[in-house]
Amino acid sequence: MEKNKNLRLIIFYFLVILSLFIWIINSDGFYYIDDRCHFNFNRHFLDSPESSINAWSRVGRVLLFFLPAQLGLRGVQIFGALIFIFSIHIAYLILKSKNIKYAEWIIPIMGFQPLLFNISYTVLAEVPAMMLITLSYYFYLKNRPYLCIITSSMIFTFRTELFFVCGIFILIYLFKRNWKVLPFCLAGPILWFLLAWIFTGNIKAFFNEMTLHLNLPRTSEGIKWYHYIIMIPKSFGILQSFTFIIAIISLIISKKIKEYSLLLIFFVLGITVYTLASLEGLSTTCSVGQLRYIGTLGSCFGIVSTVGFSIILDRIKNKILMLPFVIFSLIIMFILGPFSTPFHVKHESTKISEYIKQLRDEKYPDYYILTEMEDMANVLDEHKSKGKIFKPLTKKNLKELDKYLVVWNRYYEGTPFGEYDASLPYLENMKELELIYSIDTVINHDWDFPIEKYRQMLPDFLKDFIAYMMQEQNCWEDLSIKVFKKD
Repeated sequence: MEKNKNLRLIIFYFLVILSLFIWIINSDGFYYIDDRCHFNFNRHFLDSPESSINAWSRVGRVLLFFLPAQLGLRGVQIFGALIFIFSIHIAYLILKSKNIKYAEWIIPIMGFQPLLFNISYTVLAEVPAMMLITLSYYFYLKNRPYLCIITSSMIFTFRTELFFVCGIFILIYLFKRNWKVLPFCLAGPILWFLLAWIFTGNIKAFFNEMTLHLNLPRTSEGIKWYHYIIMIPKSFGILQSFTFIIAIISLIISKKIKEYSLLLIFFVLGITVYTLASLEGLSTTCSVGQLRYIGTLGSCFGIVSTVGFSIILDRIKNKILMLPFVIFSLIIMFILGPFSTPFHVKHESTKISEYIKQLRDEKYPDYYILTEMEDMANVLDEHKSKGKIFKPLTKKNLKELDKYLVVWNRYYEGTPFGEYDASLPYLENMKELELIYSIDTVINHDWDFPIEKYRQMLPDFLKDFIAYMMQEQNCWEDLSIKVFKKD
């Protein structure tokens, strides 16, 4: 029995790692939201350490990915995947400590979650935050209160809203009268405060950053209260969602729900926090309800889901039926997991940035490039606010600099992030500017999904189902870019 379990463990890790390897070698670009910008902060941390402490870049993520980012895109993809695998292994150890018979199934159940897999090889903050939630819960189970509180406190430096996890542990240790451990709940905030003070020289910098998102205008009208609820199957997997429900029902009937109550509290509160932050009619933050936010809850969901799957496996007494059921389950989790997520291909905006760099190198070698596009900063391999060639597109820079290329992108028009204040009408009214390049195009990135190649062969109801699985996992590029020259 133990030999078979170890064999399954090896096979499951092999399948997940092989899938990650295939997706990484086929991905020469970034995840479609924020990944490019965060990579820029990470790679050029030493050029502008003060940029690492703002609420947008997140100091924990920058420090974590700083060294891998020096190896380029592939470096952070591999490092991100290792964090993902480590998180899965901690979840496996948690299930083993609870004596779950088929604990090794957490590997495909969590590793093939569509949302988690899609963001697992990025520089985004969600997977590291999930890792810290999982690790702090593991330390709690192992009766390591100091490590539990410190680890959960560090979540603050990745996703500040998830500090409630540390708050729950504080309440638990308060109830247990473990007073000595409580001050360590400030480890994450104090680390951020000290780094902000050191990097900026301003003792108020940390507090200013903590109020940043409260003062930003909304970038959309918000989401409905049920948005994240109906996205649970496509986020965490169809089969995983089914076994999650099985687990809840079985645990309630057997009166063992208390053993997993903390994980369920994390999950429910997380969904609630992200819903309220993005809810239509509220103005809590500028958040627009991105699906990837709830990826932070993937391990909580996966652990409970594995309990449900173990219950099902334990009911299969016929060994002849076991093997086809296992193979069928793995196939379903893979097809509706990694296979339904896109390769992170180089976007058209990056290709255009490469063309503009080539144009500048060949015809305008001593010109600055003024733009909002982080694609352009990454192509130039410079910090997006402190580059030698790359400069932010602001009225101040337009007036003070002599020779430059202006790269205007409609996508960034009116963005609440950054100091950009030069709109297209303003640029077009500048008589000294000459339009030298313009492109308007729409790119369908649905073809980045492996499953899309087979979608047209399916009946209509399955086409709609696949569309649901792909929704919010990628984007269409609706590009309008203009390049102006000033001599």
